[in-house]
Amino acid sequence: MSIIMFSKNFKTLNLFNKRFFTSTLNPEYYKSKKVFNLEKQKIFNRNWIPIGYTSELNNNTILAKKFGNVEIFITKSKDGEIKTFYNTCRHRASRLIRNDCNKKTIICPYHLWKYSLDGKLLATPRFNCQNFNKEENGLYEIKTSAFRNIICINFDNNCGDIYEHFGNVTDDIKNYPLEDCKIVRYKQYEINANWKTLQDNFLEYYHLPSIHPILVKSSGMNQHSYTSRGKNGKYIGYKTDPITNCDAPIEPKYMDIFPNLTDYEKQIAHFHTLFPNMFYFLLPNHFFCVIIEPISETKTIEHASLHVHNNQNENNEQIELIWKYWDRVNQEDIDICEEVQKGMYCQHYKTGVYVPQYEKNVEVFHDMINTSLES
Repeated sequence: MSIIMFSKNFKTLNLFNKRFFTSTLNPEYYKSKKVFNLEKQKIFNRNWIPIGYTSELNNNTILAKKFGNVEIFITKSKDGEIKTFYNTCRHRASRLIRNDCNKKTIICPYHLWKYSLDGKLLATPRFNCQNFNKEENGLYEIKTSAFRNIICINFDNNCGDIYEHFGNVTDDIKNYPLEDCKIVRYKQYEINANWKTLQDNFLEYYHLPSIHPILVKSSGMNQHSYTSRGKNGKYIGYKTDPITNCDAPIEPKYMDIFPNLTDYEKQIAHFHTLFPNMFYFLLPNHFFCVIIEPISETKTIEHASLHVHNNQNENNEQIELIWKYWDRVNQEDIDICEEVQKGMYCQHYKTGVYVPQYEKNVEVFHDMINTSLES
């Protein structure tokens, strides 16, 4: 099977002409193992991948993580340096870390080889060989950097700077105190759909009236506008301006607003995709974020978390209401994405069309996919 590409020049494409339409990705992108393997090679091995949050290291020195079938762990040293390693002992490949923990060293459960938090091999019990060099047998490291409060990894050691990668999304979120936030809720969703279906869904608001009858009251169809379409950095954004006053728990009036926001920022909501595998809802007093973990061409795990300012009491009843609200919205999205995945197997369906008024960001995301696969 050959991969079908639909290259587009977004500088000349008239996305605002409602009579103009272009084709979506071929359904093979969503069900082909060959395409999925190519994505692992050309997308997930070459881009900065959000994997966790700096606040997770406040109470632990080691975080156990997984991306697909790759076991890794993140460490934080005494001087605050964050590193990521493959979760593999250099001796006989045993997994080293099973759960998040607070330890000063890493000891392999198999033969007790010991490593420091910065990956150095410290001890090899009952093994003394003159030709063996401990300095050459430290843990395999993965390039790591924090983008605000988001820990990202990159399997390409020759990758560029993370802030250049995500570009001018920093301008949209510079006043939000993300580094001063904590995780107050977390949930893992197992989804029977391709990972791109979830990003496609997040990036358009055409489905709000039919899928999100509650959300559309706070985030109306006519209150959306696009803030970036991948021109400077690998992110795609839009916003709600203003958030409608309809007594929904996510409204700013129900919980203290983040400090140092402008008057304008106190009434809007940002919705961003960080290419390739994160999307989030950033409101004036909380941050609902989803890290996408592709498992196969038809299986995906979402790691959803709710972040609030460190000054907020975790037992605040409003936090639970906000969490239930976003959990419902996210589950509504998951349900329809699984229906889309099932529909991809129709032998007559070759491509769909973008509705320009609402789905411009989906088209930009697809162009990012094609550009990556063609590289």
